Amino acid sequence: MAKDLFEECIRINATIDDSVKLAKNHFNLGILHNEMGDLNKSMVKLNTALDFLTNYPKQGLNIIVNNRMSKVY
Repeated sequence: MAKDLFEECIRINATIDDSVKLAKNHFNLGILHNEMGDLNKSMVKLNTALDFLTNYPKQGLNIIVNNRMSKVY
């Protein structure tokens, strides 16, 4: 299942301390939870993605995550 794959990616990327990849993984999980109708889990994952992007404002992912959060909210 996709959820399991994303969670495994989070475990792997946490060991190599890659914040941008972790943000992408949490973003994808946020989308997945949103599509499954679990809005609370979706917002948690999307907020976590933003937390990982704090030091990477030029990645452009911040805007994408914020746009998705507006759809969930």
